[in-house]
Amino acid sequence: WDKRETEENNRDKRGCIFLASKDGGCFQLPLEPTSPSLTRRIQVTPSCLPSDARFCVGVEKCIADALGICDEMAKILHGGPDDALSVEGDIIKFRRIDSMAKYAVVARGGAELYVRLPKPGYVENIWDHAAAYVILTEAGGNVTDTIGRPLDFSQGAELSPDVKGILASSGGDLHKELVRSYSLATASLS
Repeated sequence: WDKRETEENNRDKRGCIFLASKDGGCFQLPLEPTSPSLTRRIQVTPSCLPSDARFCVGVEKCIADALGICDEMAKILHGGPDDALSVEGDIIKFRRIDSMAKYAVVARGGAELYVRLPKPGYVENIWDHAAAYVILTEAGGNVTDTIGRPLDFSQGAELSPDVKGILASSGGDLHKELVRSYSLATASLS
């Protein structure tokens, strides 16, 4: 929060609700009902070169990118280590956020890429991704597993154990490049 913000004067700036339905679009609504004019349809960034794409990454690297594959993907997409990683080893073009709000950040154009690569053997719960999947895809984005297959939410409470991670993006050719970068990054780390 800005130091000048108070509970009374920040209601229009803080907090929102995302609403989406299949084939119905995606909308961002204000958390406070006093601001209905802030309700808007949202869309992903319309087009973006891989070298300009911003990552949305988890706060805890050990959960979101246990093996450091995302850093390698950033090097591939952004043109090498000098353009991708800071001196501290963090991805330069990124927003660090916890929770599945990362999907919403991509949906409204605050980033173009979200990569979730948990430790080997971890199986994703569908409730962690199903609603966010609808939000991002209705905003024009794409969500797949690491080899580019659509996520299958019909398998029960968990995604298939074959899902090694989740790749989300603003869609189109950028998503193809994201999937390709995963393949190249895992090959280079093998």
